[in-house]
Amino acid sequence: YISLPYSKQSKTNRIWRLINKSKSFKPQSIMKALFLISFKLSDSSFVIIDFTSLKGYDVKLFIASIPISGRSLPFYCRMLYLKDIHNLKFKSENEFIMMSIKEMLSLIPHPLRNRIVLLADRQFGTKMLMKFFKNQDLRFIVRVRKDLKVDISGNTVKTGELKKGKYMVNISEEMYYLYVRTDGREKLLLVSNFEGRDSLSESRKYLKRSYCEQMHRDLKSRLKLLYLNSRYYKSLDGEKVVRYLVIFMIAEIAGIWIGKLVKRSDHYHKFSSNRDERSLFHLGQIVLRRIWEFFDLCLRLKISASKLFLYTGGISM
Repeated sequence: YISLPYSKQSKTNRIWRLINKSKSFKPQSIMKALFLISFKLSDSSFVIIDFTSLKGYDVKLFIASIPISGRSLPFYCRMLYLKDIHNLKFKSENEFIMMSIKEMLSLIPHPLRNRIVLLADRQFGTKMLMKFFKNQDLRFIVRVRKDLKVDISGNTVKTGELKKGKYMVNISEEMYYLYVRTDGREKLLLVSNFEGRDSLSESRKYLKRSYCEQMHRDLKSRLKLLYLNSRYYKSLDGEKVVRYLVIFMIAEIAGIWIGKLVKRSDHYHKFSSNRDERSLFHLGQIVLRRIWEFFDLCLRLKISASKLFLYTGGISM
């Protein structure tokens, strides 16, 4: 994100060399710290979980993030190659998801686990995963398909046939709350394992899930994670890519954190006018860029001064 006097590939190569050489770079420890920072910045109990695919590769990323100011701060990631399923490393995507969620929970301190609420899209709205969430003592709000069959007072119906409202439903011998909301375009069908006020309030909570889309765009358009490096790195194992993603997550958090601090200061007008309101993330990136430009200028002046000293010293000798 920061403008450097090098090509994008050169910057990427430097990051890869740092990651590959550093034996003390432990993604798990960093992700645990990132969760605490994100949780503090957001002051929210929601955790967004999502799968996103990377263009040009048969790769999916499971990412967990926390919503804040229209964006989401990632704190955990794990990648799944489709070849891992073909090689029977994982029997299915659901098995990979359950493994990832267990690992994600290990990063969250026990006192905070009971406070979080998972927000998930339709791909997580399967009977198996909902039962898994419940067995893990996780509260969740997940969107489900219209053809999902549920039992209401002994009658089996499809969720898409239900009218707007709140229902107590039985799904595979487990009791859940179902919220149905219509906005004229399509029905929003949400299942939760804890009781909310009504379908409107629950749908407003769920819509925070869309905050992760901007983070995904940053990941694909700016970072171009695997697509950018495919020609230069033949062996991209999962551990190296997770390390690389951790750096991306630190950049996201740094941008929002610095932006939040700048907005509180009296110098905010130097970076953004009231008519040109910037998001916390972009404001933070602007500050980082200006800090780098100042540092780069100082570094060049220092080098010039060193050359001048050596030149004048050589003449005197």
